[in-house]
Amino acid sequence: MDKDTILGIYLPYMKAVKQICLPFLNQYNFNHFWYTRFYSNGSFIDLGINENWFEFMLDNNHFNFWNEKAFHPKYWPSEESKIIYTPFTVLNNFSPSNINFIVNEQKVYYSFNIIANRKDYLENFGFSAPQENIHSVLLFSKYFGYLKSFGIHFSKIAADIIDKLEKQGRIHCSTLNNNENILSIDTGSLFKPYSKSLKHYYIISPRGNIAITQRQKECLSKLAQGKCMKEIANDLLLSPKTVDAHLIRVKDKAGLSSRAQLIDCFLRSGL
Repeated sequence: MDKDTILGIYLPYMKAVKQICLPFLNQYNFNHFWYTRFYSNGSFIDLGINENWFEFMLDNNHFNFWNEKAFHPKYWPSEESKIIYTPFTVLNNFSPSNINFIVNEQKVYYSFNIIANRKDYLENFGFSAPQENIHSVLLFSKYFGYLKSFGIHFSKIAADIIDKLEKQGRIHCSTLNNNENILSIDTGSLFKPYSKSLKHYYIISPRGNIAITQRQKECLSKLAQGKCMKEIANDLLLSPKTVDAHLIRVKDKAGLSSRAQLIDCFLRSGL
């Protein structure tokens, strides 16, 4: 898929999502939103916006395909797993939702999930916020109806982009017989969905071999070529803030103190 096609399909969607998401999410410091749809034939798709709200998950490395067990309520861990569970009233075919702890690169977040059962598919609307952001937790519990309305509005926007993606062959069937993607529980109290099929690369650092994503690798490669944040952002169709966030995340994870050290580690890793 060439650059013009990508822009033609995704840019209107990104603008629409930013317009309805940013005022609300910035106010309450949500750092991530995702939408998952499961079709009745067992295929599904996951759409997400990263914590800086500028990058739509475009390519296969940022387009997550999950096994149904990772999201379907009947496969969710029981209360015995000590996951925080908060019931909500069922509204317009929305099921009760969970508030969970999830782990992302050693930081703990609250994760909020709203499940909607449709005629031919199941929808999951997910929000996450840092553990210390108690305001987002209170908002979710007090204004569940508002988030429900937000989810309905978002799914209408998402329906159009999903149709276009299907026509472009970007959605692939994945069923319960495919066990590449699994759900793991850490220490009985941490909820951590992850995908083995999501391709990772490794750089050599003072903390050992550190896994980085395809997008982080692309940012590092451009940085090693001597490009500035704005140039990298233009090349990768991101914002400078998103590029900077990717680089900071890798630098902190690797235990480095400067971009020069980060470039050195990247080059020594031969990627």
